[in-house]
Parts: sequence; C-alpha cells; structure tokens
Amino acid sequence: IQPEEIERALNALPRINQAIVVPVVHPEFGATPVAFVACSGALDGAEISDALIRVLPRFKVPRHYYPWPDEHTEGGMKVSRAALARRAAELQRD
Repeated sequence: IQPEEIERALNALPRINQAIVVPVVHPEFGATPVAFVACSGALDGAEISDALIRVLPRFKVPRHYYPWPDEHTEGGMKVSRAALARRAAELQRD
C-alpha cells in the first residue's frame, strides 16, 4: 500500500484540508493504513470511508481516522511520519 495514493484520494474530498496516512502493524494483514485528517466540520470516519470506497480498493481505505495532531509538525510544514506512526500505534492500543 502506498500512503501517497490514499492521501491523494483523501485530499481530493471536499471537506479535507490536509491528510497523512501511516501504516499500523496488524496481526493478520501485516499493516493497515491509518489516517490523520484536518477537515472542516466534525471528523466523520464513516463518511470519509464511504467516499473513499468509491475511488480506492477496500483494503486501501484507512481503518481509523484521527484528528490532525498539530504537535507533530516539525519546523513549519514538514510532518514526521515516524512520529505519527508511533502515535497511531498508541491510539490503537488504547
């Protein structure tokens, strides 16, 4: 799975301002995509998944969506994928 392909699909949705996708270890599938999203209005994962299923194969649709974490922005515009992957793994354990 290429995160950039999923990010392009997410960023093409009308309410999405910014998105980044990271893999999270999954015992059955090896890894699954998780998305951090900045959007206008409330973050509705079901709504986002419904829109993505129309343009991506089901296995590429993120299993979880989390709000964009401002604290993981390094030096302006660059986002740390490694930090977001760690954060996603922590959120999955909770």
